Amino acid sequence: MKHCIVAMASALHRCANDYLELQLKEKGLTGIVPSHGDILVNLYQKESLTMQELARLIKRTKATTTVLVDKLEKQGLVTRIRSPKDGRSTLVTLTEKGTSYEDVFNQIGENLNQRVMNQLTEDEANLLEGLLNKAISGFTQK
Repeated sequence: MKHCIVAMASALHRCANDYLELQLKEKGLTGIVPSHGDILVNLYQKESLTMQELARLIKRTKATTTVLVDKLEKQGLVTRIRSPKDGRSTLVTLTEKGTSYEDVFNQIGENLNQRVMNQLTEDEANLLEGLLNKAISGFTQK
Protein backbone atom coordinates (compact mmCIF):
# COMPACT_ATOMS: atom_id res chain seq x y z
CA MET A 1 0.00 0.00 0.00
CA LYS A 2 1.45 3.33 -1.03
CA HIS A 3 -0.27 5.66 1.44
CA CYS A 4 -0.11 4.22 4.96
CA ILE A 5 -0.70 7.60 6.59
CA VAL A 6 -2.60 6.35 9.63
CA ALA A 7 -0.01 3.63 10.23
CA MET A 8 2.77 6.21 9.97
CA ALA A 9 0.96 8.57 12.35
CA SER A 10 0.55 5.66 14.77
CA ALA A 11 4.25 4.84 14.47
CA LEU A 12 5.13 8.46 15.24
CA HIS A 13 2.81 8.36 18.25
CA ARG A 14 4.48 5.15 19.53
CA CYS A 15 7.95 6.64 19.05
CA ALA A 16 6.92 9.81 20.89
CA ASN A 17 5.38 7.77 23.72
CA ASP A 18 8.53 5.66 24.05
CA TYR A 19 10.63 8.83 24.13
CA LEU A 20 8.38 10.42 26.76
CA GLU A 21 8.47 7.29 28.94
CA LEU A 22 12.27 7.28 28.79
CA GLN A 23 12.44 10.99 29.64
CA LEU A 24 10.07 10.54 32.59
CA LYS A 25 12.13 7.61 33.87
CA GLU A 26 15.40 9.55 33.49
CA LYS A 27 13.89 12.43 35.49
CA GLY A 28 12.92 9.98 38.25
CA LEU A 29 9.20 10.39 37.65
CA THR A 30 8.14 6.80 38.18
CA GLY A 31 4.51 5.81 37.93
CA ILE A 32 3.75 8.63 35.50
CA VAL A 33 2.95 7.81 31.88
CA PRO A 34 2.50 10.17 28.91
CA SER A 35 -1.29 10.22 29.31
CA HIS A 36 -0.82 11.57 32.84
CA GLY A 37 1.34 14.28 31.32
CA ASP A 38 -1.59 15.30 29.12
CA ILE A 39 -3.63 16.04 32.25
CA LEU A 40 -0.82 17.80 34.11
CA VAL A 41 0.07 20.03 31.15
CA ASN A 42 -3.56 21.13 30.83
CA LEU A 43 -3.68 21.89 34.55
CA TYR A 44 -0.46 23.91 34.26
CA GLN A 45 -2.26 26.07 31.70
CA LYS A 46 -5.44 26.44 33.74
CA GLU A 47 -5.50 26.14 37.53
CA SER A 48 -8.51 23.86 37.78
CA LEU A 49 -10.70 21.92 35.39
CA THR A 50 -13.77 19.72 35.68
CA MET A 51 -13.46 16.07 34.73
CA GLN A 52 -15.59 16.78 31.67
CA GLU A 53 -13.29 19.64 30.59
CA LEU A 54 -10.21 17.46 31.12
CA ALA A 55 -11.73 14.58 29.14
CA ARG A 56 -12.50 16.93 26.24
CA LEU A 57 -9.03 18.50 26.29
CA ILE A 58 -7.14 15.19 26.37
CA LYS A 59 -9.59 13.55 23.96
CA ARG A 60 -10.43 10.64 26.27
CA THR A 61 -13.66 9.33 27.73
CA LYS A 62 -14.74 10.60 31.12
CA ALA A 63 -14.22 7.08 32.52
CA THR A 64 -10.63 6.91 31.23
CA THR A 65 -9.96 10.43 32.51
CA THR A 66 -11.28 9.43 35.94
CA VAL A 67 -8.86 6.48 36.09
CA LEU A 68 -5.94 8.72 35.10
CA VAL A 69 -6.89 11.38 37.66
CA ASP A 70 -7.31 8.70 40.36
CA LYS A 71 -3.73 7.58 39.79
CA LEU A 72 -2.40 11.15 39.84
CA GLU A 73 -4.34 11.77 43.04
CA LYS A 74 -2.82 8.66 44.68
CA GLN A 75 0.62 10.00 43.77
CA GLY A 76 -0.22 13.31 45.41
CA LEU A 77 -0.01 15.34 42.20
CA VAL A 78 -3.64 16.45 41.95
CA THR A 79 -6.61 16.81 44.24
CA ARG A 80 -10.34 17.10 43.74
CA ILE A 81 -12.35 19.96 45.22
CA ARG A 82 -15.99 21.01 45.05
CA SER A 83 -16.57 23.79 42.57
CA PRO A 84 -17.33 27.05 44.38
CA LYS A 85 -19.59 28.02 41.44
CA ASP A 86 -21.52 24.73 41.27
CA GLY A 87 -21.51 22.44 44.32
CA ARG A 88 -22.53 19.49 42.12
CA SER A 89 -19.34 19.79 40.10
CA THR A 90 -15.88 18.62 41.08
CA LEU A 91 -12.72 20.39 40.00
CA VAL A 92 -9.31 18.80 39.57
CA THR A 93 -6.45 21.00 40.76
CA LEU A 94 -2.71 20.60 41.13
CA THR A 95 -1.14 20.03 44.51
CA GLU A 96 2.10 21.71 45.50
CA LYS A 97 3.92 18.52 44.46
CA GLY A 98 2.16 18.51 41.08
CA THR A 99 3.01 22.16 40.54
CA SER A 100 6.66 21.47 41.34
CA TYR A 101 6.91 19.22 38.26
CA GLU A 102 5.86 21.95 35.81
CA ASP A 103 9.38 22.89 34.68
CA VAL A 104 10.28 19.22 34.15
CA PHE A 105 7.19 18.59 32.03
CA ASN A 106 7.74 21.75 30.01
CA GLN A 107 11.35 20.72 29.34
CA ILE A 108 10.35 17.19 28.32
CA GLY A 109 7.72 18.63 25.94
CA GLU A 110 10.24 21.02 24.42
CA ASN A 111 12.75 18.18 24.00
CA LEU A 112 10.14 16.05 22.24
CA ASN A 113 9.17 18.83 19.84
CA GLN A 114 12.82 19.65 19.17
CA ARG A 115 13.51 16.00 18.41
CA VAL A 116 10.90 16.11 15.65
CA MET A 117 11.85 19.60 14.45
CA ASN A 118 15.48 18.52 14.04
CA GLN A 119 14.29 16.31 11.18
CA LEU A 120 12.27 19.02 9.40
CA THR A 121 12.73 22.46 7.96
CA GLU A 122 10.39 25.19 9.23
CA ASP A 123 8.41 24.98 5.97
CA GLU A 124 8.15 21.19 6.24
CA ALA A 125 6.96 21.45 9.84
CA ASN A 126 4.29 24.00 8.90
CA LEU A 127 3.17 21.86 5.97
CA LEU A 128 3.06 18.68 8.07
CA GLU A 129 1.10 20.41 10.83
CA GLY A 130 -1.42 21.73 8.31
CA LEU A 131 -1.81 18.36 6.61
CA LEU A 132 -2.23 16.51 9.90
CA ASN A 133 -4.88 19.00 11.03
CA LYS A 134 -6.66 18.52 7.71
CA ALA A 135 -6.56 14.72 8.07
CA ILE A 136 -7.82 14.91 11.67
CA SER A 137 -10.68 17.19 10.64
CA GLY A 138 -11.95 14.38 8.41
CA PHE A 139 -12.74 12.46 11.59
CA THR A 140 -14.03 15.33 13.69
CA GLN A 141 -16.44 16.92 11.19
CA LYS A 142 -19.96 15.55 11.08
